[in-house]
Amino acid sequence: MGRFLKQIVFGLVYLVIFLAVGYGIYYSSIDRPSCGDGIQNGKEEGIDCGTLACAKTCEEAIKPLVVNNINFHSSIEPEAIYEILIEINNPNPQYAVKSGVYELAITDVNGSVVKKREYSIYMLPGQTRYFGHIEDIDVGLVGEKADVKIKSVDWVKSGDFPSGVFITKRESLPVNGQTFYEAVITNNSDYDFDNVDVIVFVSDNAGDFVSVNTTNLQTFLAKTDRSIKVDWPYSFSSGYRFEIQVTTNIFDNANYIKSHGTQEQFQKYY
Repeated sequence: MGRFLKQIVFGLVYLVIFLAVGYGIYYSSIDRPSCGDGIQNGKEEGIDCGTLACAKTCEEAIKPLVVNNINFHSSIEPEAIYEILIEINNPNPQYAVKSGVYELAITDVNGSVVKKREYSIYMLPGQTRYFGHIEDIDVGLVGEKADVKIKSVDWVKSGDFPSGVFITKRESLPVNGQTFYEAVITNNSDYDFDNVDVIVFVSDNAGDFVSVNTTNLQTFLAKTDRSIKVDWPYSFSSGYRFEIQVTTNIFDNANYIKSHGTQEQFQKYY
């Protein structure tokens, strides 16, 4: 083999080695998707997802709960007792709030907190839910407004939840100076619930918040009716509108009454 030919062969060998080393360095430095490392990389469109990178579409990011409205006023004078109606929306159509906590703070005219408490919360996907509180504060303090802060949320992915689980009928509104609201509630589901929450809130002809009251039903069996009665320390004149919301936490397994030694739950909604 001639000297020139040997030089060409050695040159090609060195070139192949150089290219192989260069490609190895390049390959190790590029950001490649693993579709299982909990990190968005490569051509992933989200964390471990994307049609091109992982052959699966990315789910929409979970949006935070939204506090739509807080109604607040003194209900009994001159005592420092306040009625509060909170409206919270879950904007996520596929995720429910299995459990969570929100903080209610009552502040005075200077913005100083005169009372603060935490309450638990659960919500269905896409649900707008109302929460009512009757709070008293220490003598000498005056509440001016209420603020709500979402402290924690335990999200759970959920399927479509059927409507008409609870049906309200035979409502009896306060008339002629009566102080109570009555109704019959039907558990239209196939499940026995340990606890069901009921809130009744009142507004005037202009739609302004007037009052709120709450109660709960324990051991609410499937396909049965239960009567409720909520009472106020004052009467209502005609023209007021009463609204009721009945809810239960279907994502709390302890909320289902045991049947045949096992705990019932809405398995298909997980």
